[in-house]
Amino acid sequence: MKYKVIWSEFSEKQIDDIFNYYKQSSKSYRVALKIITKILLAPDQLIHNPKIGQREFLLENREVEYHYIVESN
Repeated sequence: MKYKVIWSEFSEKQIDDIFNYYKQSSKSYRVALKIITKILLAPDQLIHNPKIGQREFLLENREVEYHYIVESN
């Protein structure tokens, strides 16, 4: 069974904020893009191996199990 990664509106905003932070702090668009790319690609691991991520305890009462992974720091 193939699963789907869902990005919430909040997480999309956070991605933008993270990109802007690293672009400003490193003074490099390329550095910021590299970090964001890693973050955006990391959840793809969950599509075929959904149990590798940690279970989201705040969504335990849902019928479908939700998992997440942490990329770097």
